[in-house]
Amino acid sequence: MMNKFTNLDQFKKTGDVFTMSWVYSGIAAYFSQQNKFNELEFTSSANTIFCRDWNTNFVDSDPTEQKYFGLVNEGHIDYWFPVEDWKNVTLITGHQHVRRYPNNIKSIGFDRWDMLIQKNFSNPVVRNEVNRRDLSVAEYDVLCLTGNPRDHRLEFLSNLQCNSSGLKIVTDSNQQILDTEYRTTALGFESFFNKCDIDKFNSYQAFSSFYHAEDKIYLDHQPHKDMYGSCRVNVVLETTVYDVKKPLLSEKTWKALAHRRPFVILGDTNSISTLKEKGFKTFGNFCDESYDSEPDLSKRIKMVAVAMHQLVSACKTHANEIDEICKHNQELFIDADRTFSDLAAFGKLCLEELYNI
Repeated sequence: MMNKFTNLDQFKKTGDVFTMSWVYSGIAAYFSQQNKFNELEFTSSANTIFCRDWNTNFVDSDPTEQKYFGLVNEGHIDYWFPVEDWKNVTLITGHQHVRRYPNNIKSIGFDRWDMLIQKNFSNPVVRNEVNRRDLSVAEYDVLCLTGNPRDHRLEFLSNLQCNSSGLKIVTDSNQQILDTEYRTTALGFESFFNKCDIDKFNSYQAFSSFYHAEDKIYLDHQPHKDMYGSCRVNVVLETTVYDVKKPLLSEKTWKALAHRRPFVILGDTNSISTLKEKGFKTFGNFCDESYDSEPDLSKRIKMVAVAMHQLVSACKTHANEIDEICKHNQELFIDADRTFSDLAAFGKLCLEELYNI
């Protein structure tokens, strides 16, 4: 018996169905991985199970009338709205986890940022902007991009201000806590490569995707070769800092791997262990990565700062060994088979949790 699903071209014409495109992409990837793609039949009529985008479709609707929602950008499900208002809801989010909440809310997800950055960095227009230089060319010690002034980021910067004497730390122009002369604007790192008629880096500026003219690609999701290549260690200040088994890993983490640089992560617990599960190598031989399992945020912040200092020192004495790890991570990140397998695993999850197949 054929497994019937909506034709992709058909539902793309119906409007806000971004989440549904990921669902069907995952299902198609899963059947293809199992060499059973001929068992799929895409029809022109909508399937009865249709995942709507929460943030565009149903802000003002009656939540009791809906069941399947998607929010594929970022954040934990309880990071966005009070769960007590929802019943019998399945919500797909943009990072990998399976969680259950009060009132029968179930969430399923995948590492969407991983797939997005991998696609962007493989884009032939920007492929040469990915850093491939060894640590020996690095002039500065640390790259610490802060972005939005979240509390955990401000606390980390305050720690560095008291304990970073002698380090050359590059930050963006937004942060006002860490006293450093090395700012991305002053160093010229925010000048974007002139392949898209863009003269100045602006994280919210977008241009058309190489693959599809209607897709918009934001500049902070693109490579910045000089910014990463000029710094030894990347401090990843992630979006959330929850104590969870399945962390949110945003573009900040994936860009560090893709740019071939060593890193420490201030984010959710188990961020480092999740990367290892995916086959990436981290830097536990050169710094103390026990911060990854520390539930107390204040302690974790201090431990990440210590690990950063250790890794900077190691980059000066064990550069070749660390370079080899970074090369492995970059090659694995770019490998399309890896992200295809992740997408297929998400498709299998959708079949089980949504379609009961």
